[in-house]
Amino acid sequence: VVTKFVSEDGRFASLTLDDSTDTIRAKLWDGPKLVENVNIGDIIDFIGKVRMYNEELYVTPEIIRKITDPNLELLRRLELIKKYGTAAPKPKEAAEIKQENSDIRKQIIDLGD
Repeated sequence: VVTKFVSEDGRFASLTLDDSTDTIRAKLWDGPKLVENVNIGDIIDFIGKVRMYNEELYVTPEIIRKITDPNLELLRRLELIKKYGTAAPKPKEAAEIKQENSDIRKQIIDLGD
């Protein structure tokens, strides 16, 4: 967790997450209780849905779990290497995924016209 923001009225919260390849924001509305115990510098397991709004790619969390044992981070990296051959997607793959999402978004907009 790189940054954390909670609005004064407590209705909105955001986290900036860094996986050592890039950063992405996680946004929460009407229930930032998921981030109450999360602080800057914490290592977390994060499960959420990817969203796009106004050309910003972000995630909405479903599960956030704070990792207290740093060995679990190493274990997760090894699991990814075993499954995918790398701990992070290659930059080309990430760019292709972003383009696919952009294409899908354009198709949805065209359907609305």
